Amino acid sequence: MRVCKIASGFINPKTFQVKIAVLDSHSETMVKLGLQDGDKPNGWREMHYLPRGGAKCRVLPLDAHTAEECEEAVRAKWPSFIEFWNWAWENGASLEGNGLNLNGLTSTVGLKLPEGIRWVSLNGLTGAVGLKLPEGIERVYLGGLTSAVGLKLPEGIEWVYLGGLTSAVGLKLPGGIKWVSLDGLTSVAGLKLPEGIESVFLEGLTSAVGLKLPEGIESVFLDGLTSAVGLKLPEGIESVFLDGLTSAVGLKLPEGIKSVSLDGLTSAVGLKLPEGIKSVSLNGLAQAKKNVIRKEHPGACVY
Repeated sequence: MRVCKIASGFINPKTFQVKIAVLDSHSETMVKLGLQDGDKPNGWREMHYLPRGGAKCRVLPLDAHTAEECEEAVRAKWPSFIEFWNWAWENGASLEGNGLNLNGLTSTVGLKLPEGIRWVSLNGLTGAVGLKLPEGIERVYLGGLTSAVGLKLPEGIEWVYLGGLTSAVGLKLPGGIKWVSLDGLTSVAGLKLPEGIESVFLEGLTSAVGLKLPEGIESVFLDGLTSAVGLKLPEGIESVFLDGLTSAVGLKLPEGIKSVSLDGLTSAVGLKLPEGIKSVSLNGLAQAKKNVIRKEHPGACVY
């Protein structure tokens, strides 16, 4: 299946009539509605109404109206993507896939997202006001948000990308969430991570002072840290990425940790690796020093 851009449909270049069925597949729409295009005048022609705004129509030179005229007719009837989108769903539209790429939208006020989708990408949003996410959604990409004001995440969501947030104040993460990216944060003020979270990206932090990681967390990405001061890793953590550290002084790795990445180290001074560690990335260290570590930890892969 070839997935089309959202939202896809067909237009008659003579009457400007628009037909929709499957919003991410022209071929499925043609089959479902029994449409014909071909090279005869005024057949059904492909069109898109894009999230970033504006209709795009494809016509043939022998058709009654040009692509520009068709596009103008579509915009006259539906001035915005959201108006077109809501009309489509109110008239029986469906999706072939299980998610939506709506990165061109800068506002979701009035947008009706369908029940049953598993993921949605809305990286063009800078604010969450008006955003209503369906209850069953699993993943959401909101990389453009700079504030959590108005953001309401459903309880069942598992995965959320919020790399553009510069502050965690007002951010409420559901208890069942498993993965979150917060790489834009430079401070942990207001940050509360749920107990059940498995993985978190905090690569914008330059200091771990005040950072509280839940006991059950499995992995954490902290490549922006330049010092281990204040860093407390839970005993059950399995992997940690600390490639920004240039010194291991003060770094305490839990005994049960399995993997650690410390590519920024140029010296092993202060580095103490647990006996049971399985993987260590030390690309900044000289090969001779890595060989010493390999002998000290024969069960580990040292890169």
